[in-house]
Amino acid sequence: MNVIDGLWHSTAMLPTYDELLDPLQRLFGAVVMHDHSMPRPEVGRRGGMIWIGDNSMEIGAPLGDVSPVRKFVEKLGGMHSMALRTSDIEATREWVLGHDTEQGVTIGDDVFFTHASGTAGLVLEWSAMQTDDDPRFGFAPPYPKPEAPVAPAVRYGFLTAAVVDPVAAAERLAELMDTEVLRSVSGAGPDRIGAMVSLRDCVLLLHSLPGAEGEWPWSQPPAKPRFHGHGLEVDDLPAALRALDAVGIGPVAELEHAVLLDPTKTPVPTFLCDRLFDEDPRN
Repeated sequence: MNVIDGLWHSTAMLPTYDELLDPLQRLFGAVVMHDHSMPRPEVGRRGGMIWIGDNSMEIGAPLGDVSPVRKFVEKLGGMHSMALRTSDIEATREWVLGHDTEQGVTIGDDVFFTHASGTAGLVLEWSAMQTDDDPRFGFAPPYPKPEAPVAPAVRYGFLTAAVVDPVAAAERLAELMDTEVLRSVSGAGPDRIGAMVSLRDCVLLLHSLPGAEGEWPWSQPPAKPRFHGHGLEVDDLPAALRALDAVGIGPVAELEHAVLLDPTKTPVPTFLCDRLFDEDPRN
């Protein structure tokens, strides 16, 4: 059994739902899978899943005075966590908790979080949940596409995160997920990929926190480990950049063959590329 089957979704949280959804629809062609308001104090969130490229992304905003995500949004906002798919939640729980991690919040019988202290400071969600609006679980009818997105995403390329030690974090995360470290570069500065980890149907890129040699060019430097941004694959990168430039959004930094769009113009830091990294297991 694989501990994980792949990426279930990334998660992003901002003060309002629309400031996440609207640009992701208009710019990259995201479509809504579902949108729920859950005012219960233990949830306190409006949001749900969107389909972008070939994978899902959870977007949300705090709802109610005691929303558990309000503190995160007020202090940080942006990318929050990574959710991983598994076919056997109890076997996954046994494996993960047997490798010096601590279980956090549980959601029903099929979803649990682990404390970030055991996962290189990053928030991870583990899920065997299957929804009837997810194409990966047998949903057949196509979603209605937004009209003429500026630079439509064709594939969810990668996630990025900042950690204290990318090499050690990659080894730890690959152990927990029972996947592979695809790249490991000791001493890489924040402006380079320090490590790359397989998510089976996606990859996670790890950068070192500011303070190491090199500068942090990817947006506001994080003060502690956290998920940072995501990469979307487009059919034609030069054409996509021209289209985005026409609406006032340009690139501000390069990451090998990917470019980071101006993070003041996108809801979360967004890289674009027109091919996967050579190490990506999907190649």
